[in-house]
Amino acid sequence: MENSIGKPYLSMSSEIYDGILAILKENGEKIYQNADVVTPYYEVIQPMMELLYHRFLDDLTAGRKTSPLYRHYLNDGIIRKFYFSGPDEPRPDLQGPHDIVVDFIACMTDDYFLDVFSYLFPGHVLADKVRYVEYFDERFMT
Repeated sequence: MENSIGKPYLSMSSEIYDGILAILKENGEKIYQNADVVTPYYEVIQPMMELLYHRFLDDLTAGRKTSPLYRHYLNDGIIRKFYFSGPDEPRPDLQGPHDIVVDFIACMTDDYFLDVFSYLFPGHVLADKVRYVEYFDERFMT
């Protein structure tokens, strides 16, 4: 705030700005440019996401009310009102089923993503490639 007083915009000190740049650089090196992170994402997680996307899109267009898309997402009153203007009439200002499916996947936790994938695609080879680590696994509590 100190650097923004009297200015028509938000400003930060050069020390804070440099710190943010350092964090972004470190994230880039350790996450976004790290083959150990990026390769499994493109080889395992992205294909899982695509399978879920097509499954949920099919469930939505077919009106399968037993789908997790309905049971865990669209049956919520607030969410349903956001997407639909009537019982099953999508709001005209949305991109239709694609928006609903993308939003559902985007709001998933990692745990839910893995659980719903295993539920919908039991025994799928991709699920075996994910190593799930419990939050309180003692091997990683250092």
